Amino acid sequence: LLSCERTSWRMAAVQTLGKNQHHAALDDVIALMGSDSFDTSYGFRFTLARSLKDMKHPDAWEGLAKLFSRIDGQLAHLLDEVFKTVTAEDFKGDVPRFEAWKESVGLLSPTAPQKKSDLELAAGILSQNGETEMPEPKKMGLQPSQSAVSYARQRRLTPSHYYGINIYAKRLLFVIDRSGSMKEVVLGQTRIQRAKRELITAINGLDEQCEFGILIFDKEVTAWREELVQATEKNKRNAVRFIDYLVAGKTTNTYGALRRSLEFDEQLEAIFLLTDGKPTTGLIIHPNAILNDILNRNESHNITINTIAIAVEPLVETFLRNLTKPSDGEFRKVN
Repeated sequence: LLSCERTSWRMAAVQTLGKNQHHAALDDVIALMGSDSFDTSYGFRFTLARSLKDMKHPDAWEGLAKLFSRIDGQLAHLLDEVFKTVTAEDFKGDVPRFEAWKESVGLLSPTAPQKKSDLELAAGILSQNGETEMPEPKKMGLQPSQSAVSYARQRRLTPSHYYGINIYAKRLLFVIDRSGSMKEVVLGQTRIQRAKRELITAINGLDEQCEFGILIFDKEVTAWREELVQATEKNKRNAVRFIDYLVAGKTTNTYGALRRSLEFDEQLEAIFLLTDGKPTTGLIIHPNAILNDILNRNESHNITINTIAIAVEPLVETFLRNLTKPSDGEFRKVN
């Protein structure tokens, strides 16, 4: 099944091998990093990484190090959190191998340079016959104690923010509720005005390497662009212009917005859903039914779902919290 043309079948095979720790299949699983599916599907990369983690074998950790060097965004962040928990025991007590692995993923702590004492400095000056040696100007670039791997790792894992949620994803989708209740005034501003301000700030803070999209929903679901776009200054300006003209609409088609989000792009890593009320229209309306459907569908996409709730009632808050949990997303409640 690992060589099957259907990506979904290959993902199922990879997941099964990992869960059952079939170590004899490790080389074949790691080799899938060279497949077309690895390049074209975020869900496939996620499944491959999870399978290797589940293997709990030194060869698997080294395979994950290779995978880590080829990814960025949300998956890189998730792997970084996993790597911090790995110990020499995971390498069967082989400390040199473990240390080499840590260096390969940029986890070795830089060693602080030892400062000379005042007596040592004075002795150095005396040994130069009273003439102090001018220090050479420092070169721009990496600190001597920081490896190129750890520097690249630090750059890849630096997040921006949206409603206090770190944005690690490099391909993300903002999903904004503009139903009629978003007209309600809070602290001198309507909810939609505040939501627009937060969205503009988040978009302006995106790194140019990111790709982003915007979905707006009330009764209908509308995309700003039909595909993810690079976060260039021009695209950011166009997005801000689109956001500026947004006004509140009517009912709340939460299910339609989530379904459209999951199908938006095969490389999508994270969704940021903002809403202020319970679903009132669409193919599915009951929160629990929406939850079951969306979470089942996301098993093949592995997209991180984050939710922001604006003054919602307890039932909707529970729904939005539960929507984030399986994908390790975050929930925020604001007034």
